[in-house]
Amino acid sequence: MKQKPELPYEEAAEQRTVTGWACKTCSLFYGDKEDLARWCCAKDMPCPCGKRCSKGRTCCDECRQKHDDERYQKLSEADWDGESPLVLFMDDRYFFDIEDIIQYMDDHDIPDASHLQFELCERAKPRHFDAEEFCSDDMYEDQELDGAEEINATVNAWLAKQKFGWFGRGVKPTRASLPDDLFEPRDSTTDVSTN
Repeated sequence: MKQKPELPYEEAAEQRTVTGWACKTCSLFYGDKEDLARWCCAKDMPCPCGKRCSKGRTCCDECRQKHDDERYQKLSEADWDGESPLVLFMDDRYFFDIEDIIQYMDDHDIPDASHLQFELCERAKPRHFDAEEFCSDDMYEDQELDGAEEINATVNAWLAKQKFGWFGRGVKPTRASLPDDLFEPRDSTTDVSTN
């Protein structure tokens, strides 16, 4: 191994220049990562279509809507049972009856339901309860709880009887399974009766 020379203080340093990308606002240095330096304190981002979008988004609202529409069109279809709720695709707005949909359309000046993207819902299923897993942070390694099987059976039987919330199941309702009244052109003064 080659031994490094020991130099006197006055000769022990030399000036070097380092090139790379830095944020103009906060001066953080990112080396050869130009995209990170530009992203650091930028107020907006370029969309692939050429428009601008807010920071943290990968595309503008129009492109995002186009992508969501394409995803919605690819969903499989099934008949709506008329009882379980519907949810707007890529949203958290749930409708528990036809009156909810009509009120929503009135509030948002939506002329008919063909402008809405519904998704069928199903009830959330509870996770399986395991007492030893629940207590694992407080137990010794390889420790077993007395009566864990009985507790698991009791809690899981109780969970199976509960009615949990709803979530979209990734299936859109068929047009034929939705009431025709929702698709008749209307304005906010139209009285819509449900079937």
